Amino acid sequence: MNEIANHAQFQSAHKLVWELSERRDEPGVWSVEAIGSDGEIYLVVFYEKSNSRELAEEYLAFKNAQ
Repeated sequence: MNEIANHAQFQSAHKLVWELSERRDEPGVWSVEAIGSDGEIYLVVFYEKSNSRELAEEYLAFKNAQ
């Protein structure tokens, strides 16, 4: 979880900034993650698909547009 905490960024207390990363512990597995203002962790993981990175990038764009 420290890896997630190191990537957290906030624009404001009300808007989460989501980030994309390939999991260090599982190459080829991509996650989209954010940390809320109270320390809550939001994490979506994309597993075992040939297009998992593309799916994660699409989800990232959707979440950051909200």
